[in-house]
Amino acid sequence: MKKLMLTMLLSSFASAALAAPNVSLDAKAEVDVEKEIAGVKQIVRIVADDVSPGQEVIYTLTYTNSGDEPANDLELKNPVSQNFHYVNGSAWGEGSEIQFSADGGKTFAAAEQLTVNINGKTQKAATSDYTNVLWKIKTINAGDTGNVGFKAKLN
Repeated sequence: MKKLMLTMLLSSFASAALAAPNVSLDAKAEVDVEKEIAGVKQIVRIVADDVSPGQEVIYTLTYTNSGDEPANDLELKNPVSQNFHYVNGSAWGEGSEIQFSADGGKTFAAAEQLTVNINGKTQKAATSDYTNVLWKIKTINAGDTGNVGFKAKLN
C-alpha cells in the first residue's frame, strides 16, 4: 500500500484598493469503493488513505472566492503523484482551460500539443508521461465556488 502525497499550488494575480478577492482551496484525494448499505451494494467515495496497484484515485480541488471582488486569471496546478499515471480524458473543470506538463511543471500545453523528447526525438506525450495538470480560470466571481480535478491510477 502506498501513502498518497497531494501537493497543490494556487496562484492568483488580482489586486484591488479596498475590496479584494479571497480565494481558498480545498483538496481531496478519494477512491470509489463498493460497500453494502442496508443490504444493497453501492459505490461510495472515501478518502484515499491506502491505495492498491491499479486502483484509481480521484483528485478534486474545490475553490471558493469568499471575497467581495472577482478573482481573475487564476492558475491551479496539481502534480500527478509519484508512482501514479494520469487517466486519459479524466480531467475536468467547467469554464477552465486544462493543460498538462511532462517536465515536472516547467512547461504546460494542451494534451494534443504536449511533447516529450525520447532519445533525441520529439514525440507526442503519452498520458503516462504527464507530471502535472493545470487549470486556467479566467474569473471566479465573488461568492462563487467550483471544482476541478482528474483521476490517476497507481502503477
